[in-house]
Amino acid sequence: MSAWIAWHRPGADCLEILREDAAGGVEFTMSPWGGAEGLEPLSVRGVIEKRELENRAMLESGAPLESGGTTRGEHLELICRAQEAIKRGDFVKVVLSRTLECKTGPIDLEHIVQRHAALHPDSFSWAVRHPAVGTWFGSTPEILLEGEREHYKTVSLAGTRLAHSEDPPWTQKDLLEQQIVTDGLLESLSECRSEVRLVGAAQTVRYGDLEHLSSVLEFDAACGADQLMDVLHPTPAVGGHPRAGALAFIRSEEKHNRGYYTGLVGLREAERVSMFVNLRCASWADGVTTAYSGGGITAESDPESEWAETQLKALSVLKAVGPCR
Repeated sequence: MSAWIAWHRPGADCLEILREDAAGGVEFTMSPWGGAEGLEPLSVRGVIEKRELENRAMLESGAPLESGGTTRGEHLELICRAQEAIKRGDFVKVVLSRTLECKTGPIDLEHIVQRHAALHPDSFSWAVRHPAVGTWFGSTPEILLEGEREHYKTVSLAGTRLAHSEDPPWTQKDLLEQQIVTDGLLESLSECRSEVRLVGAAQTVRYGDLEHLSSVLEFDAACGADQLMDVLHPTPAVGGHPRAGALAFIRSEEKHNRGYYTGLVGLREAERVSMFVNLRCASWADGVTTAYSGGGITAESDPESEWAETQLKALSVLKAVGPCR
């Protein structure tokens, strides 16, 4: 398997392809979810070749037909078990994930990144084919850590709904979920004695056909980026809160391997780091694409709505792959 890595930075006007070079000034890095089995972090250093973005109108897209993965019944049952644990006081929020498998045949990674860049211009879209990890791709709107010592920012992202032509009020469930994530990030930053300079008000941000609540947290920290990432991740947006109880439930109850989903993906350039939580991603092997998606479960969650939300999120990834071949 030959290596191939490319990405589109949020708001950029080009695609970047990494040519491996140990002396290069850019390092692409991807690490798995903490409980993933048999997977190691990937770090590849190189130089960048820039390519123009393709015309959005010329990009074919359309979600393939699903052929397997987590069933509706399995996911609804898992949500109910989680809500029973919430009632017991084990945690107040847990993020539960699922898989959706589609037969897609061979895929064109460059076109997938191009499509994701067109569909989600303000997200970090990427694809990697490498002997160490196989084939993965995705497009994530969630910044974990961006900046350089000592000035950084992170993002609190939670709450999901279909995009609207108008801007109706968010539900109390979504507002609570987003506040839990913000509070969890502030708690984590306090462990590093970070000085938080700004906690932005929650804003509605768009991701294709979906909308989320997002708050930017800007802060100063004397410790390095690696230590900050260790403290921040997994955030309540992909694990839960309190962290220990939520992660214990995920390890015990989720039956699939998350792999690189909800791990980290991003870039290092000199002293600057741009690292994202690996949301909305998929893996490919032997003609089958497996999309990963999840949602935050609280006492107020409606299981059927949560299932529908994970379906929309999974399809948002697969939309860039195109119809079944």
